[in-house]
Amino acid sequence: MNTENPDSQQMVPSTNRLEQLSKFRRWNTSWLGRIDSYLIHLIAIFSGGIFMRFFQRMTIHHRSRLKQLKLPSMILPNHVSILDDFFLGPPILFPMSIFRYDLMPYHAPEEKNFFKGKFLSYMMRKLKCVPLTRGAGFKQPGMLRLIELIQDNNVLWMYPEGGRTRSGDINSGKAGVGMILYRSRAQAIPIYHEGLHRVLPIGKSFPRLFRRVDVIIGEPVPLDDLFALPDEPRTWQAIADRVIESLKALRDELHTIVDQEGNAKPVKKVMNNVDNAPRLSVSRMKAAWRDVRWQPTLANYLTLFRLFLVPVFVLLFLSDHFALQIVATVVFIVAAITDAVDGYIARKRNEVTSFGEFIDPFADKLLTLTAFVLIALRKEFSLILINLLVYISLIATREIGITMLRIWAIDRGQPLITSVWGKMKTGIQLTTLIGTLVYFNIRDLLREFGLKVAYFDDKTMVPVLHGLFILCVIITVISGYLYIRNLIVRHRNK
Repeated sequence: MNTENPDSQQMVPSTNRLEQLSKFRRWNTSWLGRIDSYLIHLIAIFSGGIFMRFFQRMTIHHRSRLKQLKLPSMILPNHVSILDDFFLGPPILFPMSIFRYDLMPYHAPEEKNFFKGKFLSYMMRKLKCVPLTRGAGFKQPGMLRLIELIQDNNVLWMYPEGGRTRSGDINSGKAGVGMILYRSRAQAIPIYHEGLHRVLPIGKSFPRLFRRVDVIIGEPVPLDDLFALPDEPRTWQAIADRVIESLKALRDELHTIVDQEGNAKPVKKVMNNVDNAPRLSVSRMKAAWRDVRWQPTLANYLTLFRLFLVPVFVLLFLSDHFALQIVATVVFIVAAITDAVDGYIARKRNEVTSFGEFIDPFADKLLTLTAFVLIALRKEFSLILINLLVYISLIATREIGITMLRIWAIDRGQPLITSVWGKMKTGIQLTTLIGTLVYFNIRDLLREFGLKVAYFDDKTMVPVLHGLFILCVIITVISGYLYIRNLIVRHRNK
């Protein structure tokens, strides 16, 4: 954010830009827009939290100070890495932000770098990002939009230094941050952290694992005396300077805590000792796969049969004739039945095999994800295609992640047991898929004979099916979280 040439305190955005922001506001504040945003935030919270919990050594000091957070509020951390937004915010605000949409913070990334293309722009807006243009000064429409959002009792995540600091030092504050604080009268919560610059060093493409990350939460910055001054750039800069002073004080406090604990070297030793840390690596997965042996049991034959039905279902579904699509629905239902039957038979006949433990989840995920993608690409869903693809991405992330954790847990002799939520997830996914397929079949059959049924048309049913997709994502994400939580508890107890 550039604070040069603050020649006017009144912001006069362009008409086109205001129309775009107004459109974004109407969609994001509608119930459907909020559901999309909430679901995408959930996957960001869980992904960022899992990465920092399992694959880094993160310690948050004085988390209890967040109890003083009052809306409207601005969270003001130092900025050292491109990972700060995604991997710092979710663990800090967890679990409060899961249950309160207003605690999922807004962000202000640079438009040139983070709003490229329709899909990336869509994701940024769903993650509650308002674009700013570096060098556009105080008059740009994004600044006005941020002030409006905070005044509506929201949280804004913003870096008082503006850009990242390559050296790790704390630079001077930007007057634009002070202006937003002044005009919104928001509470200022400073946060200082160290270590994320070692997770993804400059010039590296992939993050490093098991690095130490320390975070300290600060007390709210007292700004009442500065709020009493005139609304001018000099006051804004004074507010930004005070925030920077609080960050420097937090840095000194963090260093004192680490020195007193005397745990810097022991933590480094643990990080370098790979055997002491839970790992999920390609080599371990390959080793676990080598232990898989084919055994000619009825359950395993049913699993192979389900794999064979997947391409059959795809070919029938893509046909133009409604009769063949009815056959595709039958094939999918038969495949879904084999998914339930093979596990029951294996347990009933005491024929649980390593082959079934590995291949059965794979066949299950392949069947459901293939059906989800094919349904989303139908012309009836063209208006909500991006939404459905986002939902499928969330479901696929959960399914693939839990499958990898299953392999890892089996390799460690701690196989994951299917929970009630896992069974609910499977049930709601199959209900959604079968219900959608059956609807299309009945609708096409009625059209073939020239019949009409009240409210049994795309205008009524597509929103209903969209709601089922959303329910699928919610149950899928919750079940994935519970699997991970149970695995953490078991690992700690052991």
